[in-house]
Amino acid sequence: MERDILIKKITEGNPDKTTILTWIRSLPNYNKLKPSTYKKGDILMHPIFAHPYILIEYHEDRGWICCMLTSKEECDEVLVKCNSRFLPDSYVTKMLFTINEPVGSYMGPYENNTQLNSIIRKLKKIFK
Repeated sequence: MERDILIKKITEGNPDKTTILTWIRSLPNYNKLKPSTYKKGDILMHPIFAHPYILIEYHEDRGWICCMLTSKEECDEVLVKCNSRFLPDSYVTKMLFTINEPVGSYMGPYENNTQLNSIIRKLKKIFK
């Protein structure tokens, strides 16, 4: 979620404190530097979908395969809860998409490589 979207949601609705805190935790960290190159596990905020996504795998001919994250536990597409100190209230979904070049605000790396590799294996098994 981007800052402007968050402000609009708060002013137009009547969200509870827990919801607002969840939204704030999903904001990209604007103080981080953008990396010169991207790698598997980098997390960015998609400017159109307004959700963070993880770069899963790069292919020369297709670009990046990406996996969407959500803060909604009840989403039907949830694969696993993030076991990451940077995304404690987020969930990895089965929603995949491809992009030639990463777009959006850089949020940081998915630092739990063990879980990231497990997520990739699960996704490959599902979409085999």
